[in-house]
Amino acid sequence: SLLLAVAMVLAMFPVTALADENDVAENANDVAQIGVEGYPTLAEAIEAASEEGETVIQLLSHVTEADVSIPIGKTITLDLNGYTLTTNITVNGSLTVEDTSSNADGMITNSTEGDCKGNTVTVATNNSGEDSASFTLNSGTIKSVKSGKSAVYVAGSSTKASGKFTMLGGQVVADNEGTNAASAAVYVFGYGTAEIKNGVVTSKEGIAVNAPGNSKLTISGGIFNGSINLVSGSNTVISGGSYSAAFELSKLAPGYVLVEINGIYQVLSGTPDADTGYVKLTVDGIDTYHYSVSDAMDTLDSSGTPAIITLLKNVNSSLEISDGQIITLDLNGQEMLGHVDVASDAKLTVMDSTASTEPVLNDDYSVSYTAGRLYTTNIYVIRAEGEVVVESGIVENTGDQSNNTYGASAAVLADNGGSVTIEGGYVTGSQFGAKPYGNGSSITVRGGIVAGQDNAAVGTFGTDTGTTTIAIEDGIVVGHTESSGAIACGVYQPSQNGTVTISGGTVIADGGVGVLVRAGKLSITGGVVIGSGTAEGTVGDGTTVVPSSSVVLDLACGYTGYDTSSVTITGENTEIRADSGIAAVYGTDNPSTAATSQITISNGNFSSAVDPDYLDDSLTAELYSTSK
Repeated sequence: SLLLAVAMVLAMFPVTALADENDVAENANDVAQIGVEGYPTLAEAIEAASEEGETVIQLLSHVTEADVSIPIGKTITLDLNGYTLTTNITVNGSLTVEDTSSNADGMITNSTEGDCKGNTVTVATNNSGEDSASFTLNSGTIKSVKSGKSAVYVAGSSTKASGKFTMLGGQVVADNEGTNAASAAVYVFGYGTAEIKNGVVTSKEGIAVNAPGNSKLTISGGIFNGSINLVSGSNTVISGGSYSAAFELSKLAPGYVLVEINGIYQVLSGTPDADTGYVKLTVDGIDTYHYSVSDAMDTLDSSGTPAIITLLKNVNSSLEISDGQIITLDLNGQEMLGHVDVASDAKLTVMDSTASTEPVLNDDYSVSYTAGRLYTTNIYVIRAEGEVVVESGIVENTGDQSNNTYGASAAVLADNGGSVTIEGGYVTGSQFGAKPYGNGSSITVRGGIVAGQDNAAVGTFGTDTGTTTIAIEDGIVVGHTESSGAIACGVYQPSQNGTVTISGGTVIADGGVGVLVRAGKLSITGGVVIGSGTAEGTVGDGTTVVPSSSVVLDLACGYTGYDTSSVTITGENTEIRADSGIAAVYGTDNPSTAATSQITISNGNFSSAVDPDYLDDSLTAELYSTSK
């Protein structure tokens, strides 16, 4: 019959020919298998491997085994299969390591004690005339946890057949405490050869790759965490890869450059173009492309020729604009992490050519705005000793809110006579949004939104003795607070020689004081100033508890210059508003000086009755002591 004929044909084949490739050895004590044949030790599996062609050995369990050798003449592929092999392997023949498990998390490691304290994998030298030992890593991890020992050690000799290591993937890790060359993740010794095309090489404490003497190292790709130790005389050629630290540039292949991009050093080929560049530099209508902002700036001189830097990708770079330079930074919808310093005879304009709308202040005083961002966690994002104009885009400081240095986690800092003009965009800091500091420094708001998240949106320190100027002409200024016991503040003027003028725009405190003056001078001739909420609390480092009024003159704190401070409110279109039951204008007295003597109101619209003693002498209390 047909069934009998089929059965007779099948009987002519060996049983193993019908075994599924995923079958495993039946003995539970087996740690490795070749096909379906199991072996109780890896060494026995290697011994059983044929010297004809390649033999695949697959691990079946975690195993610790003393020194294992791959002899000359054998070609072994070791599939880690998701398991950990603790051993020291010496390769005299050919070994390929891979991991076919779904997570590819198998590992070969040495140990800090016992019989496995040597280099994890040693690619040995063979006698002259013999084939060179070779080790290839496709996937999985090779790790050294022993100080003074490498994960992969490639031996070499001028009189013998030197070893060769090829890395196509996976990880090589020196997870030890050693910082010397012998503790490197990959150590290529003498005339040994290593070729790294892909994968990750990591040293926990020191050297990722050590290639001294006459070793030969070729790197065309991969990620390297740790230094690359290239001793003079080594034959090294690098044409790719990403590195946590710079290395000797003479080892770069011709036509390649090492550039720092977002804190990582990358080897890139040739001159960047519109597709590969991170930054476009435009001077006199001519575009050039660069891998970093600093590379672009290095091509500029101080001739005063305007230059435009356009971000093409997100970058991590700080920027120094020197005297004589005129720079426009176009965020172009990208992000730049870093801070910018502008010299006294330099100018910076920040804008975003992709920002199609103005920022919007929502009902909860949050801001909606789609644009590129220049940001930092430093004490300032932009420090201007020269001139800075913000036209559009986001300038944000996300730094430590407890920072009390003169930058005070500000987004923009006008310093030492510098000026910052905000014409648009969104400027926000974890403390101040914008701050003048030092003699002759000024902040001008003509548009956009300026916010302070845990201090004033615009303001300075009471310890500043310089002549500073704050001018609010248009736009929105909004202060928030996150500190317990404190209330928000829109504009803060505590310094003895500071001047604030508000002629337009809107100043808002999100649960606090619109404008607080402790020294210096405030003049309001227009615009809208809003204090919101009914809470009382402190502002800044002052200890006086004040209400959430629109305008407060706080003499009780006794800041230097309080006795010569003044508040003047005029302009028929001026609006001074606070919540119901809260005085629109409020003053605290000092034992030597009453607030009433230093507040003068001659016009305006107020949400509550004004103290008659604040009124200009030419006016009657009846006219101005109630809301207009």
